[in-house]
Amino acid sequence: MRNWKIWIKAAGTLVPYTDWIGKRGADGRLYQRPDTVWTECEVEGREQIVEDRNGLKTLPSDWYFMKLNTKQKEPWIISNRIFIHRILDHEEVREICRNRGLEAQPMYTERYKGHLQR
Repeated sequence: MRNWKIWIKAAGTLVPYTDWIGKRGADGRLYQRPDTVWTECEVEGREQIVEDRNGLKTLPSDWYFMKLNTKQKEPWIISNRIFIHRILDHEEVREICRNRGLEAQPMYTERYKGHLQR
């Protein structure tokens, strides 16, 4: 059995990063929505190898990696056996991303309010 420490937003990733979920700003950048939360989690079980690029139609008994498109930098971890440890603050998210060579999505704040497209 292999337990992974992951960061989760619905499904999970090994890095708290996404470059395709959020709200596009008028400046072209993608901002995290104010209700976005990244958490430190563990998944239990064994990795399942899923050949179908669309993933499974039901939740797996263990877990598997899945990329929704070829440009996705980090795969999602799909599982029904997730234990949430704690919520990460944005500084932790930035540090984890930086350590993996990625720039974390900027958080939405009042400062960015005028940049967001409606």
